[in-house]
Amino acid sequence: MAHTKTLIHKKNMTGLVRIDKEAIPIFDRIYKEFHPIDDHRFAHYSQRRFTHLLKICAIIAVANTRMHVTAADAINGNTILSVAERRMPKALGEFGKARNSAATSAILEHLHKCHMPQSPIDLWKVVSKDLNKFTELQEILQGLNKADKVQIVKVGSKQGYLPKNVVEEKWDNSLLNMDYLTQEEQDS
Repeated sequence: MAHTKTLIHKKNMTGLVRIDKEAIPIFDRIYKEFHPIDDHRFAHYSQRRFTHLLKICAIIAVANTRMHVTAADAINGNTILSVAERRMPKALGEFGKARNSAATSAILEHLHKCHMPQSPIDLWKVVSKDLNKFTELQEILQGLNKADKVQIVKVGSKQGYLPKNVVEEKWDNSLLNMDYLTQEEQDS
């Protein structure tokens, strides 16, 4: 019986979705504190981010059978976007359609999973099917090093490559609600 009431209530939801007064300062902070994604491919997204945030918040509100967006909806919407933004460069591939981009992306993906430095021989095992010569791997590693994507480190007697740049969360914790996400979403 309760299920029927929910369906009737959803059916009667029509009109504009409004923003609660308490949510406005949260939206203001999110708008002002957003740091654009440091990747030229997302410049246009960064300009439209706030519009996407408002749409996600409206969806959250309606999914909870409300016609008003709360402060919690604003924080939850910002959380969803911030997690998606961390994944955007990886989703498109680190280097797009450049020569050897598949191998470059495979190297970076492998390195991000590693806790110990990876030698060029270790990395060759990962990308040998994508490259013709070992010298191509050496060129890729030099390019990644110059682009500040990897670093050469020594741990004990093992020397090799590890990723250099780790995506840092730039949001004040009060503007995120990591509990809103599943464990899998939080871990990635």
